[in-house]
Amino acid sequence: MLLQPTMTSMSLATGWTLAADRAWKISAPLRVVRLALRVRRERKALLSLDTRLLKDIGLSQADVYREVHRPFLDLPAHVARTI
Repeated sequence: MLLQPTMTSMSLATGWTLAADRAWKISAPLRVVRLALRVRRERKALLSLDTRLLKDIGLSQADVYREVHRPFLDLPAHVARTI
């Protein structure tokens, strides 16, 4: 048995689309901030590594200094693509 869409079901579908659109507009900036906070924690974690560990991952103290002092919303490209 095939069900025919009714005006009520179409209105609900349209209402859902509008609600989802509004939610997306609100949640997108929050996701950016959440990602920026995660990146900030990762950058601060680099400060706790000693020179030997930094050398193991191919970084110098100067690299860490530059990374830690980047602006808050200056996200690495691989993170920015997930937004």
